[in-house]
Amino acid sequence: MATEESNTLLIISVVIAVIAVVTSFVFLYFKGTLGKSVPKRDTIIIAGCSGAGKTQLFAKLVTGKGLDFDTVTSLTAGTGTYTAKSGSNDGSAEIPIIDIPGHGRVRTRYLRKYARSCKGLIFVIDSVSFSKEVSDVAEYMYEVISTLTACYAELPILVVCNKQDFVFRASKPDGIRTKLESEFNVVRRTQGAALDSTADGGDADDDIPSPVPLGTASKPFSFGQLAGKTEFIRFVANAQLKGAEEELTAMHAITDWLLGVVKP
Repeated sequence: MATEESNTLLIISVVIAVIAVVTSFVFLYFKGTLGKSVPKRDTIIIAGCSGAGKTQLFAKLVTGKGLDFDTVTSLTAGTGTYTAKSGSNDGSAEIPIIDIPGHGRVRTRYLRKYARSCKGLIFVIDSVSFSKEVSDVAEYMYEVISTLTACYAELPILVVCNKQDFVFRASKPDGIRTKLESEFNVVRRTQGAALDSTADGGDADDDIPSPVPLGTASKPFSFGQLAGKTEFIRFVANAQLKGAEEELTAMHAITDWLLGVVKP
């Protein structure tokens, strides 16, 4: 009888010990997971290859005026705020803007760092050099979109086709879109979901999901296959007199897009 009681007590002790271990494990797991701060999705990322005009656009949005020089090469991300006024009783919205550097050494790091907080993407393209650099532009743009959509599938995208004041040299938005869609098929075949291997660590948030393949695998890629809407517009970031009117119109299109993203 005593032996049976001892066995029963032993079994109960083992069960209690197992429950305690499992409970502790679960508690520590969720504490670690839930304890991490989850960034608020309210940020607009501006990205593009070096020399495309990202920082000019960033300066116009954040300060209301452009820079006195054409090209800015930076190894750090620019941060600022754009105040979007709705023109109604809704008041205004403060929108965080991140200018991702175009330099190949650091751009993936900052892209991953701000991926979880991204609510919309503005991708700036140099329309003049695009025809010669379409492969590089498409490869980086694919990386940006696949990284950001891994965190937010319905990511809205605005493709700003800059330097449209060079009328006879600049590729038009419709042509840029068509060439990018064609080139994305090549990038998708050669890189696919392996793009996350290009992450260079450092200050990156390594906890973000791996980049996802874009579009429908069984069909040629088109931007219409993305869950979020993609729009292409003309733009002149560093306008002189001949481009001032077009720049003003394009800035209205960009600010209207921004307001639509933060206040759908």
